[in-house]
Amino acid sequence: MKLVQKISAITAGCLLLISGTTHAQRGFDIGVKGAFQATGLLNQTDEDAGPELDFKNKFGFAAGASVGYTFTKHIGLEIGVLYSKQGWSYKGEVDRVNPVGNGILILSDEFYGLAHSNNLTFTGTYTADISLTYIKIPLLFRYTGNSANRTYFSGFLGPQIDILNSAVEQVNGKTTSFTAYNFKTTDLYKKQTMDAVLGLGFAVRLPANLTVSAHIRFDYGLGDAEDKSKTITAANSKVYDPKRAVTNNATAGLMIGVNYKLKMGKK
Repeated sequence: MKLVQKISAITAGCLLLISGTTHAQRGFDIGVKGAFQATGLLNQTDEDAGPELDFKNKFGFAAGASVGYTFTKHIGLEIGVLYSKQGWSYKGEVDRVNPVGNGILILSDEFYGLAHSNNLTFTGTYTADISLTYIKIPLLFRYTGNSANRTYFSGFLGPQIDILNSAVEQVNGKTTSFTAYNFKTTDLYKKQTMDAVLGLGFAVRLPANLTVSAHIRFDYGLGDAEDKSKTITAANSKVYDPKRAVTNNATAGLMIGVNYKLKMGKK
């Protein structure tokens, strides 16, 4: 399955977030967010690996808060903070044995090395899971429709900074470590990356300056989530093969949020 198909699968599998926009009236607002999201780590090298490295659906969640300002009837700006749990799950059929330390071309090689160093069996069929948590800081330009209506269109677009918080890898249901290679799982991933964010949906105006909103929210990594510079000191070799493709983080789902307008202005 190609990358475009995987992105479509993530989008189709979505149930996601709690976000907020604001009344289309000038002034500040604050919001709370929460989410259930479909996630992926998209890599063309892994996509082309065949049955030895296939993929399973993975879902995570996100939660956070935002502060925004509406400049005109339709345009505003929002900055937020989200805690996001994401990654991807894998399954496969092992049909060859790969020696540890020869450079990891596909993730099944990494899973084999992890199983070997953690005294786990890795033959026949296997499952594996990568769980990453990030602190995300989105800066979003917002557009709202006619807020004189009770229900109106709402959308947002902008960049997002991702700060890696934790990384855990499991093989056959067992949490593994890279202790034998003298580094941590978090060392395999870049500490900071950037995404593009898009959200489309609607908002419902409530009494007491409250708004409830629902959006389909997408974010996609603009750079490599993996730290390709990481080396195995004892073997004097790179963890990732130099020919390995870029790995892009991706999430998609339904975002729900509640916002409170702090200051009302003229329409």
